[in-house]
Amino acid sequence: MPVIENIPIRMKPADIRKKMRLPEKYAERGEFDRFVAEVLPLLQPRAVYELEEITHKNDLGIQVGRILFNSRVLARNVRDAERVFPFILTIGDRLEKKAAEEDDLLCQYVLEGIGDLALHAVDRYVKETVCRMHGITRLSSMSPGSLSDWPIEEQKPLFSLLKQGSGVIGVRLTDNLLMLPRKSLSGIYFSTKREFFSCRLCPRENCPGRLAPYDDELKKSYRI
Repeated sequence: MPVIENIPIRMKPADIRKKMRLPEKYAERGEFDRFVAEVLPLLQPRAVYELEEITHKNDLGIQVGRILFNSRVLARNVRDAERVFPFILTIGDRLEKKAAEEDDLLCQYVLEGIGDLALHAVDRYVKETVCRMHGITRLSSMSPGSLSDWPIEEQKPLFSLLKQGSGVIGVRLTDNLLMLPRKSLSGIYFSTKREFFSCRLCPRENCPGRLAPYDDELKKSYRI
């Protein structure tokens, strides 16, 4: 089971300010730059994934080995695929511990935002690594709980596939199906000609994590 460590995370303070829409005053006297330089060493990015054969599929879901995943969207996304890559990745818990110790709410907000951006950076790096290792042009992903079609309860079978690896990178699933550390991501990578975003099937408005606009016609085509 491949474990990916020593993941480089290069985030410029100016890019963080822009993505988080922070006022320009945070550039004054280089204080924000120094703050970011102090925070980035707290990140502990690690990931684990597994190459798994799809042993059965129909319109309602897929079977990976002996594990069933129930999702119309996932089934359609992998209908032409023979393999998938279940994964778990994290930035560790040191950043969230620092945020919890802060009394300044704005500082907490900035730390949380940096954690989210770092997690996305780890996800991109792992996708690129899996593509390079397995001769794939493009990978998309889905995560349990990202859509009502694939509920959060599907975390259990996903973690059962990666039980050994999740312990190696220090990620565990609580009884409430939440991952600890909080800044972790799990799901299934799959090869696609066009990048898939669950956001395009989710009508939730004002979502801070939205990566693509909602597409009602696309949602209808998935019959969900």
